Amino acid sequence: MSLQAGILISFGLIMFGGTMYYLNEEYPEKAKLARLGLGITVLGLIVLGGSIIFLRQWSS
Repeated sequence: MSLQAGILISFGLIMFGGTMYYLNEEYPEKAKLARLGLGITVLGLIVLGGSIIFLRQWSS
């Protein structure tokens, strides 16, 4: 997988998870979906960090 694709996928995960959290945070009965949205956002941040670290090692 190319680095640009990894970065785009991570941004997609961050946006999807953030939107999912934002739309469900106000409803106590949808707390599971809000937590899932936060989890997806964190996963996207981890993927982004991994892509940046790999890019730094690749260019050295």
